[in-house]
Amino acid sequence: MSIPLQFGGVLRHWRKRRGVTQQQLADLSTVSVRAIRDLEMGRVAQPRQDTVRLICDGLGLTGRARAEFHAAATRPDDAPDWWHEPPDLPPAYDRLIGRTAELADLGEALAGGQRLTALVGVAGVGKTRLALEVAADCYDRYRLPVLWSAYAGPPANPTVTLIRAALGAGVAPVAAVSAADQLGAVIGDRDAVIVCDGYDASTLDVAALTGLLRACRGLRIVVTSRTPIPAGGVFALPLAPLPVPPDGLDPAALREIDSVRLLLHHARRSGAEPCLSAGNADTVAALCRRLDGLPAALAGAASWLLFYDPAALLDRVEADPFAVIGEPATGSELRGALRTSVRDLPPQEQALLAALTDLGGTFSISRAATVAGLPAQWCARLARNLSVRGLLRPQPHPPGTEPRFAVPFLVRHAAQTAGDLPGQPPMIAAARS
Repeated sequence: MSIPLQFGGVLRHWRKRRGVTQQQLADLSTVSVRAIRDLEMGRVAQPRQDTVRLICDGLGLTGRARAEFHAAATRPDDAPDWWHEPPDLPPAYDRLIGRTAELADLGEALAGGQRLTALVGVAGVGKTRLALEVAADCYDRYRLPVLWSAYAGPPANPTVTLIRAALGAGVAPVAAVSAADQLGAVIGDRDAVIVCDGYDASTLDVAALTGLLRACRGLRIVVTSRTPIPAGGVFALPLAPLPVPPDGLDPAALREIDSVRLLLHHARRSGAEPCLSAGNADTVAALCRRLDGLPAALAGAASWLLFYDPAALLDRVEADPFAVIGEPATGSELRGALRTSVRDLPPQEQALLAALTDLGGTFSISRAATVAGLPAQWCARLARNLSVRGLLRPQPHPPGTEPRFAVPFLVRHAAQTAGDLPGQPPMIAAARS
């Protein structure tokens, strides 16, 4: 019988949280540095309680933290084989560019015990890619087992997919027991992470997931979604597009902007090596802004830099962005997803988006409220909901002035070309009644 690998992750987590090296912890606890290394790597069959006590003293753990540390060291290893194996995740085809702050926020939420987290954002913003990075990090750093369920169309019950993954391909679920109950029995009180990728409020069995959280005290759940998840206690983390550059940056400064980094990275992968110079820096900046800093759009458009200079590509994006975002299927898929995001809005939010699209450019909430004929407080509430969904984007504004926003170019273009936006501000008055 071997100690669960989770304990090594728990020890490593607390050591790093205290900001000490393995050698420093050895000095503080009087436990040898080799023993600490072996514990963190999961090589020790069963740690002695005296060793656990000394490490607790060295880390300064008290109260509940100390009790949970001891419990992690003595927990019987009755987990199935897959529990200690690397998670079966979809492939990540490229390195993650940018997202340092978001990765830290999501990792901190999970490591800090946040039970239910919703990563919310518009299509193409990179929710799945960020979730993959966090899931891999949970296993690599803390040895937390990860189960992954990707939405594949109705019927949408993530617990069915998850229980099949948990039991293994050769073991059939028990027909008379719900998938959620079976999954809860497999996980028990152990620490684990579940990722439900691509679900939304209409396709996610929120009751089953909240039931799992009640039954499994060490479980964390991450949902990636285009819409907020209606569940109590959920930590909503809106995922915005990558930062876009202003005009006036020199080429060296421009290369430090994440949206530019991503565009140039994918251009090089496609065989293009655009010469970023003082002469075209503003054009490249404008191209990234027109693509809204959206990772999927930047990656899709980058290959055209093999055939067009930045100015010519910007002209094509202005005319029809989805024709140059990628392959026809890719561009159509993103256009369709953005149209769906608009069509699925509640009537008041859809009408406000129409008014703001007609307004054009950037605007403050007070200006938006005036144009839409709404009280400022109500307008701010609706605008906040649009912003969480990625359908409004904050804009730079001088210090001391009212914050400003804009409807992303791709959202505006997708909705207008489909006739999805209901049209004029009077729609809001109708929605209010």
